[in-house]
Amino acid sequence: MCIDCGKPISKQAKRCMRCAVTNRSKKYAPYWLGKHRSEETKQKLRESNLGKPSTRKGVSLPDKTKKKISQTLLSNPNRKKYFLNECAFDTITDDSAYWLGFLMADGSIYGRGGRAQYLCVELQKRDISHLEELTTFLGSSHPIRHCNNHNSVVLCIGSVRLVNSLMRYNIVPRKTYCATAPPILESNRHFWRGVIDGDGNIGFSTTSGKYTYPHIGICGHPQSNLIDQFAKFMKCRIPIKAKVYKSVRRNMFCISGAIAVPAIRLLYIDAPIALDRKKEIARSIIEKDWNGCGISKMSQLPMERPRRMGQTRTTDTNRPSGEDGCK
Repeated sequence: MCIDCGKPISKQAKRCMRCAVTNRSKKYAPYWLGKHRSEETKQKLRESNLGKPSTRKGVSLPDKTKKKISQTLLSNPNRKKYFLNECAFDTITDDSAYWLGFLMADGSIYGRGGRAQYLCVELQKRDISHLEELTTFLGSSHPIRHCNNHNSVVLCIGSVRLVNSLMRYNIVPRKTYCATAPPILESNRHFWRGVIDGDGNIGFSTTSGKYTYPHIGICGHPQSNLIDQFAKFMKCRIPIKAKVYKSVRRNMFCISGAIAVPAIRLLYIDAPIALDRKKEIARSIIEKDWNGCGISKMSQLPMERPRRMGQTRTTDTNRPSGEDGCK
């Protein structure tokens, strides 16, 4: 029996849970009242409902206190509450396909307690404008933080619904070892432009200081299928003979020389969104006159439509398109 209310309880306990909490609140009342407060303040606290002991259903606050809390939240511009469009990736558009490719390369998914709920993107400080474009696309008001130790900027967004929508497109935790383009995006040039902006390389190379030629490529983990998928995407549209270089540490696929110009044109021509510095390099490669620079007329090839099974190339090789698995 409880020594205060007489409620039947176990033999080992002296008081029930309610009486124990009430007795404890009376014991520590001088601490929450505060010795430094005036008598008028203490009297107001005693008269208010704030001095009641907490129960399992929670503390019941008076209407005046609730009104004060709501006014404080509305008047405080620095409150930790951010806006976000969690439905940004529910439909595939040119912009959403690009950002899915970019997050496939440079995005990271984290979680607590075995549940993925955070999206983090870290870039160099010179690419901070690209993170701002990402926040604009997501309709997010999350701040972009500066990391002086790494000379980088970071965007972290906590949203379980957004992370779940990204995981439907194979953007999962520890994706470095299992990165794979989803079937719906395998033949989307905007998706692959996002991958190149994240983990690819594009620029100029020089041989013996005599000839300068363009190149575009991508590298990744040996267990990732992303490199093979990008090679298949390019071979279905441009007559190239480049192969995926595989090693123990990484796989790499690179297109260089004359054939790199139509490959770059395929990804970056009329691009609605791209990384500024790589888009500028691509524009200089596309607009440059390669005649007399050691580059053949192959750079003037137009963009080809995806070939179907049974069709043949229009080049000198005449190799059936079915050999590389193009659809």
